[in-house]
Amino acid sequence: MKQKIGMYFLLLLMVSSCQKAEKKFVYVNGKDIYSTQGELLHLKGVNLGNWLLPEGYMFKMRDCNSPRKIDQAIRELIGNSATTAFWDAFLAHYITEADIKWLSEVSVNIIRLPFDYRLLSHDDDFWGGICMVISI
Repeated sequence: MKQKIGMYFLLLLMVSSCQKAEKKFVYVNGKDIYSTQGELLHLKGVNLGNWLLPEGYMFKMRDCNSPRKIDQAIRELIGNSATTAFWDAFLAHYITEADIKWLSEVSVNIIRLPFDYRLLSHDDDFWGGICMVISI
């Protein structure tokens, strides 16, 4: 009797595992990407590199290739207070709210936004910029 119950239980498990599982994430089939509803996704993306993560090649700096080295070089050139003012202006104007709106108007649906972890501990002015990006 126990063996029969075990066989029925095993059969029930096999049948239930063969049911088509509902997809909870986008998925790939060949070269195509599909939504959770099975619709083909057309991805149109942009990289907003260098805005929140200074990159040496974007600044055309060969030897200063990390955010720390870039910041250090600028501080050596113009001093601490001018460097702070420079970075505040850079964050506010490199990518603007108008740029984000334009990306939306041209149907960009993916944005890669690299950022320096140290920006998360920056003063409150930085959070205003982040909120601008998130709210659009």
